[in-house]
This record gives sequence, structure tokens and C-alpha cells, in this order.
Amino acid sequence: MKKLFFLTLACGGAMLLNGAELKLQSAADGMLIDRNGDGVVESVLTHTQEKPVLELLTGKLGNGIHRSVLEYKLPEKSAVAKATLTVTLNGRTGCHPDTPGIAGPETVLWVYWGTEADGKIGLADDGAGEKAGVILPNRAADLSRPVVVDVTEQLKKAVAAGAGWIGFRLEAADEKNAAAAWRIRSSEFARRYAASSLPVLTIVTEQGGRG
Repeated sequence: MKKLFFLTLACGGAMLLNGAELKLQSAADGMLIDRNGDGVVESVLTHTQEKPVLELLTGKLGNGIHRSVLEYKLPEKSAVAKATLTVTLNGRTGCHPDTPGIAGPETVLWVYWGTEADGKIGLADDGAGEKAGVILPNRAADLSRPVVVDVTEQLKKAVAAGAGWIGFRLEAADEKNAAAAWRIRSSEFARRYAASSLPVLTIVTEQGGRG
């Protein structure tokens, strides 16, 4: 039976027991924004008390292109058996505009664990990492369940490299021609309204692995 932990690793790593399941809250989440659609990201939007960020947008809204970013503190000395990233869409359709029949763009997940992954959302996060695959297809979403993507391969690489942090960036495969933007509930949304919709990185360690 797996042992379950639910932690925020913001101030330091934690050792995982063999066969444990750890659910990590993001240390930071926000958006990288290309406001005029010229292909250059020039601004970062993260939550503040003055300007709450309750949704992370991915795709095109007006002329602006948005990319969602989440970063997590990794536990120390863990032999990863499986890892998944879970996010929850918001609204009636999960996208802007929130109109029946509208679907967000095909969205690719990029994963990075180099110097750009530092627990803060910044311009350097744009373009970093390797492509993990499509996290959201260009079709109507099933809002009755969260979006879950397997990131085991990337977590294993990050751990092997001795990384302390890992970042995830969601961006539309064809940003210029995107007709909408996906709406993902941010960690602040989860804190205020629905804890079950927290963006979570789940790591299961190997039985008999390093502890």
C-alpha cells in the first residue's frame, strides 16, 4: 500500500519513503504573455493581492498570446516510478470565449529543469525545456474530470540531473491561428474556491528505491 503525502516543498526538499505517493502543490504559477502576437513574450503575470490571478490562460485572447507556467520544488533522493501533472479547466467550456461549440487550441506541454526552473515565473522560462507531448487536443473538453498527463520520463531525467526544481509550460501548438484560450484554474483559485482543483504534481517512488 502506498503512503500518501500532500506537501508544498517551497523552502527545501524532502526525502520520499520507498513506495510513497507525494502530491506537490506548485511553488509558483502564472502566465507568459505576448501582448501583440508578434512572437515575442514581453510580460509575466503572476498572482498578487492587488491583481489576483485565478486562471492560467493558454492560447490566444484578442491579439494576445498566453502561455501557462507552473513550477514545483522536487523532493530529494527519490527514485521515481511514476509522475503525473494534474490541472483543472474552468468555466462552462473550459476556454475563452466561453461559448458552446468553442474549443481551445491543441496545447503542448514543455518540461524544464535547468537554471530556468527556480520557483519563480520569469521571461527565461519561455522556450526552455523539452516537449512532453499534447496535454489538450483541439476539441471540446470534458469538464467532469481534471486533465492528467504522464510526465514520468521527464521527472526521471530531472532527478538524474540532480535538479531541485521542475517547470511545466503549456502553449498552443499553433498560437497565431488559435481561435480561443484554455482556462486552467490557478493555485489561487483552488485556495479560494475549490481545493480539489489545485494544480498538482504527483510522484510515486519505486519500491526498494533510494530513500
